[in-house]
Amino acid sequence: MLGIRLSTHGVSTALRALRYQSLVGSSSSSTSLLQLNNHKTYYPYFCTSSSTTTTSSDVSNEQQHEQQQHQQQQHHLNQLNNTTTAYRILRSKLFIPMQKDKPTDSEMIKSHLLMEKTGMVRKAALGMYMNLPLAHRVLENLTRIIDEEMMNIGGQKLSMPKLLTKQLWEKTGRWESSGDELIKVKDRRGDEYCLAPTHEEIFTDVIANERLPSSSMPMLLYQIGDKYRDEIRPRFGLLRCREFLMKDMYTFDRTPEEAEATYEIVKGAYHRIFSRLGVKYICVAADSGNIGGSLSHEFQIITDVGEDDVITCSSCDYAANVEKADGIAHVKYDPTCSIVQSLAKVKSNEGALAIASVWTAAADKANLYSVKPYFKDIGVFEEITKEQMLALDPSVPVQTFIDESIKGNQKLLHNVFKNNLPDDAITGRFRSATSGDLCVQPSCNGGTFIKKRGIEVGHIFYLGTKYSKPLNAEYRNKNGESVPMEMGCYGIGVSRLMAALIESHHTEEQGIVWPLQLAPYKAIILPNANKANDTNLHRATYLYDILMREPLLRNQIFIDDRLDVQFPRRIKEATLIGVPYLIFIRPNKHQNEKGEVEDEYELVDRRTDEKSIFTIVELLYFFRFKLQ
Repeated sequence: MLGIRLSTHGVSTALRALRYQSLVGSSSSSTSLLQLNNHKTYYPYFCTSSSTTTTSSDVSNEQQHEQQQHQQQQHHLNQLNNTTTAYRILRSKLFIPMQKDKPTDSEMIKSHLLMEKTGMVRKAALGMYMNLPLAHRVLENLTRIIDEEMMNIGGQKLSMPKLLTKQLWEKTGRWESSGDELIKVKDRRGDEYCLAPTHEEIFTDVIANERLPSSSMPMLLYQIGDKYRDEIRPRFGLLRCREFLMKDMYTFDRTPEEAEATYEIVKGAYHRIFSRLGVKYICVAADSGNIGGSLSHEFQIITDVGEDDVITCSSCDYAANVEKADGIAHVKYDPTCSIVQSLAKVKSNEGALAIASVWTAAADKANLYSVKPYFKDIGVFEEITKEQMLALDPSVPVQTFIDESIKGNQKLLHNVFKNNLPDDAITGRFRSATSGDLCVQPSCNGGTFIKKRGIEVGHIFYLGTKYSKPLNAEYRNKNGESVPMEMGCYGIGVSRLMAALIESHHTEEQGIVWPLQLAPYKAIILPNANKANDTNLHRATYLYDILMREPLLRNQIFIDDRLDVQFPRRIKEATLIGVPYLIFIRPNKHQNEKGEVEDEYELVDRRTDEKSIFTIVELLYFFRFKLQ
């Protein structure tokens, strides 16, 4: 049908064989459509529809017969006792503002284009988007999966304000260290606030004020809500914007050992979340950034449009963000090449300044993050230019780092330092890893690095006492002493994840291909009908009403009732928005074992492009099996 490859699922034959036995029971009186009609039901309230039957004077006998059958079926439905009025989800009533020819710019990636084209989002301002009904349904499905896995490990959901006070952020030093990305506002009294980019301070503050007993730990609290960041250059739609939906969890433990155990538990829950989404992802060791902490992992969806470089090993399971990756250069250093200096400013939480000066071969890129372990209590770590360094106080100490690939070029080093190479200069691996580098993991057997592109959709941190100390989040140990709690923080960019999933679940020809558990609607009924002949629309309506008997399908299927839109265009739109299953009304009938004639329906699975033929009862059990 319409260019779709037709093949038959084995489940179709199995359902036919079991229909009057295991599916509908082994009693002598088999389940009939009349019995289904007399079954009490509940209808979703989303869109209303009232079906009417019209018979033109020039319709054929076959059409008249089909309309009579429809009238009988409608009569059966009208005989339902103690049921609500039938409300149906109709495509003509859904707010899905499709765009035929969406203009693109140089930075509009596929996910952004498809979300605009299919009416999922609309731009409100630079870096801010409106989530329209389709996107909202996908985000609700994502939220449901995240909630299930968070609560399965003891997470408790709450909500925090989005306006956070300056006083709390000053206590941790982040009011200044967060830089221009922190959106700051004042009220009419002159009090200052920020629009929350993250919530470590306020979560820690509420725990500190409540003075929890040690027996209540580990305590796992989380929320899903909007966050804000003044991105200097918002781009790529929902992948890099100023307002975004995020899940953030904060954990509180008594000891580092217990906190690390909690870290692994939450990490396992993250693996289950991304596995349920059916997406190709990897978990990589990562730098903690300005959030802080000593242990961190990112969850990256592998795609060519990703902004992050991630490193994996060809032989072992080592994986790391390029900022954290550690390997040996696969190309021997050329003694004739030049060397270059890279600089970073390091500021401790107490305000002490230092400069990291990293020297590498000109052909390599310095990995400034690789020097962070040589500094303690880092509050701010940022790359600077030589001019910015010279503008600082000359008394600021400078720590020199020499990449091991150039340590043999003593002549060049002495020329650069004018025979004054600092005695405390540290030699090590300070260049950015790249494809072909040798893996240095003890368990690896000669593997080499492979560099890939990824979109960061999750980031987890073991924070230690970075926030609990300044905010006095303490508990009393068995000796009666007040001890700072050990904390962790765990984030998932929910709206970013939606965009990343489109990047990894789309085809150039057919648009979005949602995983079944995330799709805004599981199926669409597509009757080949028009204003001159709407018989198939009546049959589609009858099928819809029967399918609504299944609780798992309520509010999950809709009918494309637009008789003024050409049938091929309706199919194209259904595939673009990512509906996993397309249901077509077949012209022929099926005769069951009792000799009764029943309608048949063609079901197309967009993920496999396979086709099955079902009766109504078989469709019910097919979806029950798939959705459970």
